[in-house]
Amino acid sequence: MSTETTNQTVSAQDVPQDVPSKAEQRLSRRALLGRLGTLSGGAVVAVSAVGLALPAQAKKKKKDAAMPNGNMTNAAPMTDAMTSTATMPIPGATVENPFGTLANLSNDIEILNFALVLEHLEADFYARVIAAHAARPYLRDRIPFVANKLASDEAIHVTAVTEQIRRGGGTPIEKPSFQFPDDVFISQTGFLTLSTALEETGVGAYSGAAPRIKGREYLQFAASIYGIEARHTGLIRFLSGRTFAPDAKETPFTAMQVVKRAAPYIVTTGLPSMPMSDSSMSDSSMKSGSM
Repeated sequence: MSTETTNQTVSAQDVPQDVPSKAEQRLSRRALLGRLGTLSGGAVVAVSAVGLALPAQAKKKKKDAAMPNGNMTNAAPMTDAMTSTATMPIPGATVENPFGTLANLSNDIEILNFALVLEHLEADFYARVIAAHAARPYLRDRIPFVANKLASDEAIHVTAVTEQIRRGGGTPIEKPSFQFPDDVFISQTGFLTLSTALEETGVGAYSGAAPRIKGREYLQFAASIYGIEARHTGLIRFLSGRTFAPDAKETPFTAMQVVKRAAPYIVTTGLPSMPMSDSSMSDSSMKSGSM
């Protein structure tokens, strides 16, 4: 078997005249980078070869895609409510009812604001527990990890509910001030007891509000948080040595049952605080119902 090698000679006229050599391309890029560096006052400017090669039409499409109101047909316009950071005081709040008129649950936004009060309450409680434990450790075994997880979840809930209210065109309530018994910051038992009560109140509140929620999007959103609150409750009950699911079905709370359980921990601005009692959130004699 023999191998034949054919040598082809390429003349200068066969090479396109408008294609610069590699050396010329490097010189051209250096010159361009030098000019850009001068224009930017000596700052480093990154130039992508791909970016330089984009045709004018492609650059325009890229620019439009980066803009909120460009030519993207599926992009929803940003509304003032969605970008606002405004909040409002709780309307009609009193010492006995720090939820004020939100307890009427007259529309979906009002229901979400009612829930937001509870989410602020839980988030504030866990944040203080974490700080107290960091200053003087009193939680043992797996409890510090659990407390950190609960604190993270409730902070996320506050943000999520706030954003949902704004997407619906509403104004979120201001974060209230809170008070808690001293023993929850020095006793693991005290922490677990109040944590269970707070989480069970959240579960009962979301369960009771569900029939009143009209918007499917809001109902689905509330259900996603309800599920996490239920998981929290089961975990804390188990760590406390109690049955993680005392009943086969959850018990919905009325709005006023939620108010009664949460009011002692909410400080209404400019009004005297309601005295706290151990039974405020654990009154098992309260009848179930819907919010």
